[in-house]
Amino acid sequence: MSTNRPRLSIVKRMMPNALAILSASAVSVLAGDLADMLGKPKIDRYEMGDGAVLLITRDATHDTLKAVDGQIVTELGANEVVSEGVQSQNKKFLLCCLDTHRGFVKGTSQSRSLGMDFSGLARITHSLAGWKFERVWKVDRNEWVRDLGAISDDGQRALFKVGRKSAPVAPYSVSAAWQTWDLDKNLLLKTGLTVE
Repeated sequence: MSTNRPRLSIVKRMMPNALAILSASAVSVLAGDLADMLGKPKIDRYEMGDGAVLLITRDATHDTLKAVDGQIVTELGANEVVSEGVQSQNKKFLLCCLDTHRGFVKGTSQSRSLGMDFSGLARITHSLAGWKFERVWKVDRNEWVRDLGAISDDGQRALFKVGRKSAPVAPYSVSAAWQTWDLDKNLLLKTGLTVE
């Protein structure tokens, strides 16, 4: 259940009175973002191919992944949250982008937004043996996942957009490219989007 919602700070910068004129549905989307930023509880739900259900719940500091019956699959680290998720077509695997929030940071125009740093990717699956949570894709600190594209039905390959800094410290430039990775071997298979 991927959520690519407009961020409140972006809307405020574009139009200071945006909340007053947005439609009711857009306001509810922004309210969801605001609730996330203020640490109010949120729940994302993923139904797996075998009928098992994974709930991702957020409290004021981090996310907890648990089965619908309450069994905890894993509890993420301090200030760590699931920012995005994508399921394989057969719904056997779920690939999640994990971020660590740094609290509110000031932007260039005195706006405040929730600062987030990429902390990793997680692959989750369910079988008769139970739930399996695994951190995958180990790279250097100059790379991060910007967007998730897809995960294969066998859970081995994934497509995602990788951001990369040209240097570890400023000044640096940032580039981004869609890449396909073998998650088991931590191996880049190809760069770019192609129709095969």
